[in-house]
Amino acid sequence: MKIKRRFRICKDHKSQPDNWPVVLIGLIMASLAIYGVLTGRYVNNESVVESVVVPNALPEISQPEDGYTTYQVARVIDGDTIELTSGETVRYIGMDTPELASGNQPDDCYAREATQANSQLVLGQAVTLSRDERDVDRFGRWLRYVYVDDVLINRELVVSGYARAFAVPPDTRYQDVFDEAELQAKARQVGLWSACNKSTLQNWNTNSTTNQAESNEALSLLRRSNGQECICEENLLDCHDLSGQAEAQQLYDCCWRVTGRDIYALDGNGNSQACENIP
Repeated sequence: MKIKRRFRICKDHKSQPDNWPVVLIGLIMASLAIYGVLTGRYVNNESVVESVVVPNALPEISQPEDGYTTYQVARVIDGDTIELTSGETVRYIGMDTPELASGNQPDDCYAREATQANSQLVLGQAVTLSRDERDVDRFGRWLRYVYVDDVLINRELVVSGYARAFAVPPDTRYQDVFDEAELQAKARQVGLWSACNKSTLQNWNTNSTTNQAESNEALSLLRRSNGQECICEENLLDCHDLSGQAEAQQLYDCCWRVTGRDIYALDGNGNSQACENIP
């Protein structure tokens, strides 16, 4: 079918299309579209909306032997730790969630919500795991990026306000992704960034060194296992870190079984009683 194009005759007798305004608008819109693709900014009616691009697809890993094996999640321990049906415990890389109650210590602010969110995302699901530099941490837990389909759960918890970005070198391959996710969560004031008071968040950020995190993990393991499991490394804990003499004694006895010595120097007078100066 032939399309007839209408023309008008100008005074100079040259033929020109009478729809030039439409053509001009089309050229402008095409230019804006190209600009949006190149800069990540898109025109939406009257406003320009920033597009934040965060890689969520399965990343390329440097350890092909680890592969993309799929596992089933049997239990959610807390907001950043899960247990697989195969028995392994997995600690998410690049982020950190508030701690659940342990021993005499109450829940951290938003710890329950973070654990529930993690459960909704992964419990009973098939997950795909990818490692970074280290295979396991000092507690024997697998260190992994965790995916459900193409969703990176580590990043999802941060951007939704259930966790903060938390770098523990050398496992920092995607730390820029997590840092950006935290900035988004803070900007939108979602999750813990609005629910927890400023002093709590400031203390959390102040205690973000690797040594403090490892101390917290050591205490958490001791309390979860009721003194049956422990991390025994010099300068990691002392009497002031423990909730009382009974907990100090648990740590002393456990590390004595593991190392054969008072590695934390909890027994000041050699009578096998730990931290006698605390109630």
